[in-house]
Amino acid sequence: MSFFGKLKSQIKSALGSTSSLENEGGEHHEQQQHHGEEHRHDQHHGDAASRPPTVLPPPSRAEFVGPFLKFVKTDLAHNANLYSVMVLVKPGSHEAPYIQLSAGAPLSLPVKLDEYDGYSFWRVWFAVPLRPTAQAVNYSINFGREHTFHIPGRDEPYKWAFTSCNGFSSDVLAEEEASLNGIKPLWTDILRDHAVKPYHAMMGGGDQVYMDKVWDDATLRPWIENPSKDYKKNAPYTAEMNKAVHKFYFDEYLKHFQLDGFREALAQIPFNFIWDDHDIFDGYGSYPDYLRLSPVMQNMFVAAQRFYLLFQHHTNLSLARKDGLIGVNGHSTVTQYGPYLAFMAVDVRTERSLTQIVSKESWDLVWQAVDNLAPSTLHLVFGATIPLVYPRLEVGGGVAAAGAVMNTVTSAIDSISSLVGAGGADGGRSALVKMFQKSAVYTNVLNSLGEPELLDDLNDHWTADNHMDERNAAIKRLQEVALRRKNLRVSFLSGDVHCCGAGKLYSADENVRSDPERDPRLMYQIVSSAIGNKPPPGAVIAMLHASSGEIVFDEQTREDMHPIFLEDLAGQPCEQKYLMAARNWARVTAPHARPDALNFEIMVECVKGDIEGKTKPYGVLVPALKA
Repeated sequence: MSFFGKLKSQIKSALGSTSSLENEGGEHHEQQQHHGEEHRHDQHHGDAASRPPTVLPPPSRAEFVGPFLKFVKTDLAHNANLYSVMVLVKPGSHEAPYIQLSAGAPLSLPVKLDEYDGYSFWRVWFAVPLRPTAQAVNYSINFGREHTFHIPGRDEPYKWAFTSCNGFSSDVLAEEEASLNGIKPLWTDILRDHAVKPYHAMMGGGDQVYMDKVWDDATLRPWIENPSKDYKKNAPYTAEMNKAVHKFYFDEYLKHFQLDGFREALAQIPFNFIWDDHDIFDGYGSYPDYLRLSPVMQNMFVAAQRFYLLFQHHTNLSLARKDGLIGVNGHSTVTQYGPYLAFMAVDVRTERSLTQIVSKESWDLVWQAVDNLAPSTLHLVFGATIPLVYPRLEVGGGVAAAGAVMNTVTSAIDSISSLVGAGGADGGRSALVKMFQKSAVYTNVLNSLGEPELLDDLNDHWTADNHMDERNAAIKRLQEVALRRKNLRVSFLSGDVHCCGAGKLYSADENVRSDPERDPRLMYQIVSSAIGNKPPPGAVIAMLHASSGEIVFDEQTREDMHPIFLEDLAGQPCEQKYLMAARNWARVTAPHARPDALNFEIMVECVKGDIEGKTKPYGVLVPALKA
């Protein structure tokens, strides 16, 4: 039997219970809320024994949107990397796409995942055998343009990129977005670096696309503008709303995934994405329950989830578990990249409420996947979307003042703003509102109810009082993993906050932390945000620095911010060394080809909005963990 015959016959055991390679039919699903005609599909998967053999469909020349290339996993048992490529075949054709590869082969017939507005979502999974040395693989769809992606040698480390906040929130004016040249500059930088020394993968840490303007649709305005809490809690989600919302999400993805720079990267650098609130709408999960559980918000989530799974994961709700997404309701992943690196992307939105971020049952499934990592894994990166280690508003009673905002918004803002020192009370108030107010969306919904928009970002952070226990439990579980494995370093990589910087947890015992390679509690937090959205005002960065300082995590662990900005973009000494307000992305490599350490370089935009997108690197070398 050929390599691919053996691989396909054993793929179910190789992927465990997550395999969908045999599901050529592409089973569809019914959603749990009212969603009208926009999401009704036939199920047509049939018995496995009756399905046709895996052969390529007849050649097609149908027009399509894409391709979008996703990294699935490294299958160490079969010495191969698995990938997924998806295209949207344009209206007028029902033909399956035809893929040509210079190496490897498809593992199944193309799967038709969904249809919308005449477009057909088609996915092909394929495997490429690993070689001792790096290789370039060419592929094309329907005899179209040839694209190339790169794979390191079997025992070589990965070079990868990390991005977040790849768009603009609704409070950014059109003139501001234009002055920044949209998202193109820093994607130009990534592609320029890719042309010199190729990337093997890229990770998106949330807000790959901004959906906040969904609330501008006329069908939703009566719901937003009605001041009654009871009305918002119980108002029906109408067929007109459903049609408009599905159309909005689809149109935004179609437009955004074809933006210059981003479009090219999606076809050349295999991605792994996890969503955050703006991929749904601003602040999702951090609203009071009468809003979060209302028919309108719940069904808007259904539409957002539908297109998120399609565009960012190449799956649908009925196939998600078989395709490797982890969770009871959420969509987390734990992905192996070669023998030495694993990336843990946790869905902090699907199950979020004011009292939890991820359900206990979903955490258990994530930890099970972590416990089953390949024994050769030397570095686990936790893609946490929102930073776990970050300045807290604890100086001078800031947290207490923020909590009091539930009853006295103005006085709370005034009391916190005194910490900023930015032009008196009015200047401080302005900076604070900009910091905590996610965008006009949260304001529109909550202001009509007298709810304070200030609390959105407070509730969004891991260090919010109502999420602190869950945050600490996750960190302690990762400490246990590092202590047990003895040679597995854990790092955190996050976005969300529209600035960049670093923090860390470390051993309280000075004798242990004096040798970083022997400190299992040393966990660096890298913050890289945003590749697109505008940075916060300087007063906010000043306040965050003023709020920094060593914190006692527990008896054996401390946490603090880590100074990396010793000089500014012009080469002058920096007073604020922890965080910088500038657009950025992160480049991650293994120093000197050592697979047990990682060099995180935050690539900071030199000139705001410059179309060339030139950047200055600020690095954090995360050492190996040695037994």
